[in-house]
Amino acid sequence: MPKGAWGLDVSKSSLKAVRLQFIKGKVELTDIDVIEYSIAPGRDEHSLEQEIRGVLSTFTSRHKLRGDQIVASLPAHSAIARFIKLPPVSPGRLKEIIQFEAQQHIPFPLNEVVWRYQATKEKPSQPDEELDVGLFVIKKELVDQFLSLLTLAKINIDILQLNPIALYNFIMYDYDLGQSFIILDIGANNTDLIVVDEDTFWIRNIPIVGNDITKALQQKFDLAFPEAEQKKVNVGQGAEAGKIFNAIQPVLKDLVSEIHRSIGYYKSLSTLGKAINFDKIVLAGNASQTVFFEEFLAQRLQLQPIRVTRLNKIEPTARAIQARSPNGQQLLHTNMPSLGVALGLATQGLELTNNRINLLSQEAIKEKAISKKKPVIAAIAVVIALILMILHSASKKTYENLQALDQKAEETIEKAQKINREVNQAIQKISPIQQQLAAISYIEPDLNIWVKLLNALNKIPVMLENAPNFDKGFMESDVPKDDEILQHFEQNKIWLLSLNAEKKFVKGANRQTNPVVVLKIICGMIYHEKDGRPDPVGSQMFIKNKLVKPLAEEFKCEERAPKLIGTNRIVRELVTPNEEKKINIVDSINDPKYYRFEVNMEIPLINK
Repeated sequence: MPKGAWGLDVSKSSLKAVRLQFIKGKVELTDIDVIEYSIAPGRDEHSLEQEIRGVLSTFTSRHKLRGDQIVASLPAHSAIARFIKLPPVSPGRLKEIIQFEAQQHIPFPLNEVVWRYQATKEKPSQPDEELDVGLFVIKKELVDQFLSLLTLAKINIDILQLNPIALYNFIMYDYDLGQSFIILDIGANNTDLIVVDEDTFWIRNIPIVGNDITKALQQKFDLAFPEAEQKKVNVGQGAEAGKIFNAIQPVLKDLVSEIHRSIGYYKSLSTLGKAINFDKIVLAGNASQTVFFEEFLAQRLQLQPIRVTRLNKIEPTARAIQARSPNGQQLLHTNMPSLGVALGLATQGLELTNNRINLLSQEAIKEKAISKKKPVIAAIAVVIALILMILHSASKKTYENLQALDQKAEETIEKAQKINREVNQAIQKISPIQQQLAAISYIEPDLNIWVKLLNALNKIPVMLENAPNFDKGFMESDVPKDDEILQHFEQNKIWLLSLNAEKKFVKGANRQTNPVVVLKIICGMIYHEKDGRPDPVGSQMFIKNKLVKPLAEEFKCEERAPKLIGTNRIVRELVTPNEEKKINIVDSINDPKYYRFEVNMEIPLINK
C-alpha cells in the first residue's frame, strides 16, 4: 500500500489536486491546490491545451510528487460506459464472456481503444444470480493526448480513472448514506448522474451543465460571463435572489426532467420487478452552489439533498486547512463541493476503494514499469563500472585475463548462435511431416462423431417429448384436461426440421489448426407468449437452455445464441426455409403459431 497519493482532476476550467497520506493509521489530507484557468469559456482547443500546460507546470513547481502514487481522471463524456447483466458463470469463464460482450458493445475496433471492466461482486450470493458488470471504454487517441500534456509537465501518472467513478469512490468511502441514493455532480462543462443501488452503480452523462445556468444569467441581465458566474452563487436573499432564480428556473426544470428520465430508465432495467426507492441526492460540483439550487431539486425530486461540504473519515491537516488561493480564499472550504473527484482519485491511489479501474493502456503501464527500473539499472551499471576500475588499477594481468574470458564468451555465443540456426533449419524440415502426422491423428475422432451427435440429441428431453397420452386414447375438444395435456406437450417440444454437419479446420488460440464439425440445426417450436403477445426473446431462451446448452456441455464447445429465422416472424407450418420458398407457404392465414430457429455450433474433434 503506497504511503501517499495525489488525485489530479484536470477539467476545462481548473486543476484541482489533493494529496492523501496514511499517518498513524489514519487517512489525512496533507496538501491541496486549486488553479483556475485565465481564459474564458468558448476558447478553441489549442488555447485550452496551452492553458492546461501552463497550469500543470505551475502545479509541479509548487509540489514534490516523487514517491507518491499519482491518479488522474478524464470526464465521463470522453468515454463509453456500458452496464450489462451476465448469466451465472464460473470465475474462470468470466473474462472470456466479457471479451465477447465487449466486442458486441464497443463501437470501435478493440485495438483502437482501452477498455476495462468491473464486476460489482466477485462471487454472487446466490448460485443463479446474474452478475452486474460495468464496461468502460475510451479511445487510445484521447488517452495519448491527455498523457502528452502530463508528460510535458513531467507528471507520470500511475492510474487513469473516470470522473464519476472517482466521485463514487469518494462518497462510498467518506460518507455513510445507506444502500440506495443518487449522486449529482454538476460542473461548469460536465454533469454526471450516478445511481447507487446497494453494491451496484450506474452512470449517465447529462447534457445540462453549470455554464448553461451562467449563460441564462448572461442573456437575462446582459452581463459578461465572469460577472454572471459570480452572480450565480454570490447573492443573498431578497428581491435580487428571486430575479436570478426566475432567470435560471427554465434551465433547472430541464435538469430535473433529465434526472427524472434517468432514474426512471434505471428502474426499468431492474430485474425481477425489484422495487427501488431512492431517498437522498448528493449534490457536488461548484454549480450546485447556485442560488436556490438545493431547495428546487429537493422539492421537485422529493429527495433529501446532501451537500458535499465537509470531510468525515478523512482528516485535513493544519497545512491543508490553512492553504489559500492567490486572492486569499481558503482552498478547502471554498472548493469542497468540487473536490470530490480529486479526493476519490487519491483514495483509489491509497487502495481504499472497491472500484479500481485503470484506463491506462497496457503499453503505458509497461513503459512506466520499465522507467521505474531505470534508476536501479543505472545504479547497477555504476557499480559494475567501479568494480572494473578497481580491477584494472589493481592488476593489469587480471584485466588481461578478463579480456581473454570476454573473447572466449564471444566465441561461445557465436557457436551457440550457429547451433541455434541449424536447429531452426531442422525444425522447418520436420514441420511438414508433423502436419501430416497431425492430420492422420485427426482421422480417428471423425469416425464416431455422428453416433455421438445422435446420442446427444436422444438425451435431450425436449427432443424426445412423447405424443400426448389421453385417457380415452384420443383428444376430446370439450375436455379441459385434454386441452391442458396438449398445451403442455406443445410448450415443451422442439421439432428437428433439418440437420447438417460439415468438417472444417480452424485456427485455435495457439495458432494451431484444429479440426471441427460445423453443425447447423433448423428447429421449430410453438411460440411462447408474454403479456398476451408472442415473445421471441423468451422463445429464443427456451431453445438456448433446452437444446444449445445441453449440446454445448456434451461436446465441451462454445454456446452460441440461436438465430430466429425471419424478423420475429411466426409461421403456420413447420418447414425449413428452403421448403417454405419451394411450396410458397403464406404465414398470414390459419393462425400461424410456430417460431423457427437456426442453431450453429463448432464441435471440436480433439479432446482438450
